[in-house]
Amino acid sequence: MVIKIKIYLAIRIGNYLNIKIRNYLVIRILDYLNIRIRIYLAIRIGNYLNIKIRIYLVIRILDYLNIRIRIYLAIRIGNYLNIKIRIYL
Repeated sequence: MVIKIKIYLAIRIGNYLNIKIRNYLVIRILDYLNIRIRIYLAIRIGNYLNIKIRIYLVIRILDYLNIRIRIYLAIRIGNYLNIKIRIYL
């Protein structure tokens, strides 16, 4: 659900931007999905490992991904909304 919303938003934003930029955003999202799939596979494999270790590793990875994605999106959007944000603030 969250991933679908992110893709939808990226496509909507992309409609206002250059095709190259839109394609770039889609590629970034696909990279993100790939990482999510890898984490899912790691969890499946982790079923044979200690539950505490698995949860710890997943939380650490998700925290890292979330922070990177939030910063990345904030910087990308901020570049286009810089003027509007300054006026708004």
